[in-house]
Formats: sequence, C-alpha cells, structure tokens
Amino acid sequence: MKIKLILLIILSASILSSCMLEHKIAYSYQKEMPKTMVLLQNSTEVFLYNSKLKTPKKLSKEEMNEFVDSSFYQSDLIQYIEVENFSNNFEKNLRKSLQKSNFEIYPADSISSFINHKATRVLIDIVQVEVEEHYDEYYDELNYSQIGINTDKYLHSKQADFHSYYDSYDVEREQYYVEILRNALTINLWVNIDIWDNDSTHSNNTIFMNYQLNDDIDGIFIWQNLETVNYIYTIDSIQQYDLWKVEEKPSNSFALGIIDYVINNIIDNRITERKNKPNNSRWKYSMQSGMILPSNEEFPYQILEE
Repeated sequence: MKIKLILLIILSASILSSCMLEHKIAYSYQKEMPKTMVLLQNSTEVFLYNSKLKTPKKLSKEEMNEFVDSSFYQSDLIQYIEVENFSNNFEKNLRKSLQKSNFEIYPADSISSFINHKATRVLIDIVQVEVEEHYDEYYDELNYSQIGINTDKYLHSKQADFHSYYDSYDVEREQYYVEILRNALTINLWVNIDIWDNDSTHSNNTIFMNYQLNDDIDGIFIWQNLETVNYIYTIDSIQQYDLWKVEEKPSNSFALGIIDYVINNIIDNRITERKNKPNNSRWKYSMQSGMILPSNEEFPYQILEE
C-alpha cells in the first residue's frame, strides 16, 4: 500500500512539474510578444461562388466553367463584390485587428529589414479567399418560456413541425420545431504563415479558417389552437448594402485565429525542446487582457500543411 502511495505521489509531482514548466514557458513568451515582429502580405486570389443553384450532373469542364459564370451573374449578392476593392479592404481590416494584439506589426514595404532582423518574426501571407453565397437552415424549437402572444412586430408566420421522442429517462416527450431557409455568405480563408523563433527555429504552414454571415431571424412560438403551434418571426435579410460586412466582420475572428496559431506554434516548439517530446497543451490569446491562457477549446483553425 505504501509503495502504491509513493508511486502516486511521484507521478503527481511529475505531472505538476510538467504543467508548471508549460505555464512558465507560456508566461515567458507572453512577456516577449511585444518584441515579436509580424509582417502581413497580400498575394491573395479571390474567388466568388454562388451555390444556391443546383449543379447539373455530368458536365464537361467547359460546361462547368460556363455554369459557374452563369450562376455568378444570377447571384443575389456576390455579383456586386468588386474583387480588387474587396481584397484591399479585407487586408486593411485584418491588419487593424492584428494591431490590437501585443505583436509589433511591420509595414508591408519593410520586408528587407524584417527578414534581416534576429528577433522572433512572423510572416503572414493571405493566399486565398473564397466568398460562397448559399442557403443555410435556421432551426428553433419550442421552449415553454418562449411562448408568446401575437404582436405586430412579427411579419411572417409558419406552422411548426412536431415530433415525439424519448428522453434519457425513457419518458416520451413532445417537441415542436421549425426549420427556415435563409441566405448565407461563408468567407473561407487560407493563410500561409512563416515563423522564425529567435532565428533558430523555422516553421511554415498554411492554415484554413471560415466565417459565416446569415439572414438574422427573430421569432417566437404561439398556440394557434389546442393542436396547432405557429412560429411567428421577422427576418433581417442580407442586402447588397450589407456587403461591407463581408470585408470587415470576419477580421477579428480571423486575427485571433492567426494569433492563436502563432503562439501555439512557438510555445509548443519551446516546450518540446525542453521536454524532448511532443507537447499537447493548448493556449488562447486574450485581446482584452493581452494574456496567453490555457484552453480546452478546439483550435479556430485547421493546419493544412506541416
């Protein structure tokens, strides 16, 4: 019994020591962040797709190209996006969001002095952006606290669907719900990131992120009679004059994803060097506090190349 206790104490001490090392390295890099130089470049290709139209089967390559062109001009929104302006504004908004961090953001025309510097350096290149126009399904289900009375605020009405199910206690429950088709714009982003950590460790990866804008639906369930439930709602649809949101709204989310990738890459490499084995910890940066914090959340990016 004493041997088991001793082994447990040794194991616990080892785990605690490992965690302390990881937090020490993360905190050390947090203090270094203002010295990390970041240069943002824009060599992006912008693609606009209308996925609202069903693609016919068995098209040749030429026919497919014709279909894509035709669907673009039949789109409700993306045909009004001017590619060059979109690319420039997208970069400008992303740069503004990155400047909210503790990183030192270099001017885009300072590549030579940036490369020759010996501090930790990060080169970010926007390589591809896709804006896809498509339909998305809005879902809501009846919660008795949601039941309300009909008012002039709600312009649309739809009869709710119904199904029964058994809960975890094997009790049969009834559920009213609605599914409403709405407009959506998804912004897909590919970013190539080079990191030189104190000129000793170099890594290069492409990461992928996306962000979605939708029609905004606000609604409540009402009892039409004893057997029928309606869903009354308003819908604030995405319009042509809302397209500035495609350039601006995703920037904070994308900037945080890029920063999280950078800090995880650098901290993981430093921990791996010290422990001489792969590191599985996750870290998240807070724009508000400027702190690097441990996290159990999924990463907001996908690494495409390693």
